[in-house]
Amino acid sequence: MKQKSIFVTSILVFIIMMGFFIRFFNLTKVPSGFFCDEASINYNAYSILTTGKDEFGKTLPILFRSFGNFRPGTSIYFSVPFVAAFGMNEFSSRFPSVVVGTIGILLIFLLAQLLFESSIISLLSAFFLAISPWEIHFSRIGQENIYLPVFLSLSLVLFLFGIKKKNGISLFVSFISFGITLYTYVVAYFIVPLFILLLIILYAKNLWRMKRFFLIGIIVLFLMAIPLINGTSSGETMARFNDASTANQQKTTQQFEQKAFITYVDHFSYDFLFKNGDIGYVTHFITRFSVRGFGEFYSIQFPLIILGILALFSLQKLKGTRYSLWHYIKCYNFKDMFRIKKEAVLLFVWIIFYPLGSTAVPFTDGGGPFATRSIIGVIPFQILTALGIFFIISLFKNKVFKIVTVSVILVITLVSFSSYLESYFTKYPLYSSDFWGWQYGAKDIVTFFKDQENNYDDLVMIPEFNAPDIFFKFYAPKDCSKCIAGLPETYYNPAKRQLFAVNPNYLQRYLELNESLKFANLKTIYYPDKTIAFEIGKFIKK
Repeated sequence: MKQKSIFVTSILVFIIMMGFFIRFFNLTKVPSGFFCDEASINYNAYSILTTGKDEFGKTLPILFRSFGNFRPGTSIYFSVPFVAAFGMNEFSSRFPSVVVGTIGILLIFLLAQLLFESSIISLLSAFFLAISPWEIHFSRIGQENIYLPVFLSLSLVLFLFGIKKKNGISLFVSFISFGITLYTYVVAYFIVPLFILLLIILYAKNLWRMKRFFLIGIIVLFLMAIPLINGTSSGETMARFNDASTANQQKTTQQFEQKAFITYVDHFSYDFLFKNGDIGYVTHFITRFSVRGFGEFYSIQFPLIILGILALFSLQKLKGTRYSLWHYIKCYNFKDMFRIKKEAVLLFVWIIFYPLGSTAVPFTDGGGPFATRSIIGVIPFQILTALGIFFIISLFKNKVFKIVTVSVILVITLVSFSSYLESYFTKYPLYSSDFWGWQYGAKDIVTFFKDQENNYDDLVMIPEFNAPDIFFKFYAPKDCSKCIAGLPETYYNPAKRQLFAVNPNYLQRYLELNESLKFANLKTIYYPDKTIAFEIGKFIKK
């Protein structure tokens, strides 16, 4: 038994190390560019570290004012020690997500172990999460999305451990973890209460036996939620949701309901999950959220997930029991469908919950299923994949058949994984760096402006970025006092010494309208595909 434990631990450590390396490799180069949300989170972490206040001077806020709305603070506070260790830069912005995403691999192992008490299922769950396109993608960017599934998994691990081991402290701490999860991502505002309600229904008897720890935990959770409750009346809590909902508010109730239904259903489409992913959805134009030509999962996972669902609702004891195919067919009793384990219900309802984040704002950004807002689905589908493999090998008595079957599945998976990595690191940067992608170029512009500040009265950057002012704060927090985000048509003054950073399309149009001017180029910034992103120079009279 001890040897088995050492073997399982060794495999898990290898999977975690592999997952970490994939998420860490070439981190500041891919994705190419740096988005305003990444800069905002890192800058606010820097501000908290150095002043104890956010960028607007509020002391240790729970909800951070950001681009006209409010951002929950877990990702910012989690980033503070990384900024302390590495400074305010792109690496310290993205590295916390690497750490969180890697921790998620360990947590899915523990979660699967608590659900099914099978080392095989647990290791396979961890493996598929480690190589998951969905998890990898959001573990390599400095945004808050990845925090939600990982902290939700942590909360469930603590809760289930407390219930199964009758550990009141773990149960109590799980509610603290749920409280932190509330502040990971806007979607958590309604996802977390739904999960807690589900757990109370499923484990009511167990919670009653541990009512002291349960009641204290609920009280603490309520206290932690007070800023969100208060923020509802002030408008802070729902500010980001309302900002994303502008397109939805312009629709009739019938239009909203129809689109919400289509959006919900499309989260379960083969096209979104296994073929084209977020970037390939018919109405999507944003290129940041997935890699072209790949689903959120590998296509080999489709049949495995189907089999996993079958196993979830048929095999009541997934603890290494061996079944022959004939034994399974002969002994299967459809009454088993009505004697489902609580763990199976939890996993299945998780699947039902997962599209709700996108469904709540069905017309936003082109509508449809978004990998960002539905990211909690990355966990249960990996566990179902592992269940599907376990189900297949349980049909064979012969160990050789078991080994060959698993080997074939893993080889096919690794071929797909290799193809994904090649596309992610070499092809993805070529089409995801422009405005609808990672908005490449701000760093080079601000760096050049800093170097030239003493030579000019104004340094004007075209607002070809979401919230462009944040990049002045991020890349030049103590410099570039002359930096301005704006258009030459507003700021050009021939009586002043001015430097402008403009994209080529705007530059051409501006010069066509102002025939008396010409542009003296001092620096050209190129996208990774070698097309011109920005030109920096001076407007002068012909």
